[in-house]
Amino acid sequence: MPAGTPEAFRERLEMLMIHPLVNSGGARHLPKLVAEDVLVEDFPDPKEGDETPPSELLGILGLPSRRGLPRIAIEQALLAHGADVMEKHLRLDSRVFRLVCIPPDVHLRLGEPQGWGRQPFWTHFDGYIVMADG
Repeated sequence: MPAGTPEAFRERLEMLMIHPLVNSGGARHLPKLVAEDVLVEDFPDPKEGDETPPSELLGILGLPSRRGLPRIAIEQALLAHGADVMEKHLRLDSRVFRLVCIPPDVHLRLGEPQGWGRQPFWTHFDGYIVMADG
């Protein structure tokens, strides 16, 4: 890594190098790290023990909160309501755009400058980290 690379960026990149990722469809996720347009729902990074603020998006998806949700609940909500969010609320073509958990490479690029990941909480990325223990 070049001198002066932020430590948080280095840690995120090492995670992608050490642990293979597969996307929601099961294919190996290879970050492109190219310019792209994304919309990200941002919210304050709460201190441990504090609840995250509710949002209109969570309500539309039928999710009770941001924390303590099983992955399957998030995936079912995205599948059931994601196209409606894109078309009715964002006025984007759901055949071109989709609502997903944040892709790891987008989190990698935006996380440090935005101050994400400073609290010890897991983030649900789009797809799965393949770990040695399955």
